Amino acid sequence: MHKTLLAIAMGLALGGCASVGPDYQRPETPAPEQWRINIQQANDLANTLWWKQFQDPVL
Repeated sequence: MHKTLLAIAMGLALGGCASVGPDYQRPETPAPEQWRINIQQANDLANTLWWKQFQDPVL
């Protein structure tokens, strides 16, 4: 019973790794015309002293 269930589960798990067919076409992924924040705001967020927000002396 357990061996059969394990075999079925393994078959389903490995079947999920199968490649797509030859007629697969990648769907269009639209990009927004404008991002939510501009590059300067993004740089300001990235350059913050984030480790100080944790108030941990090890960081």
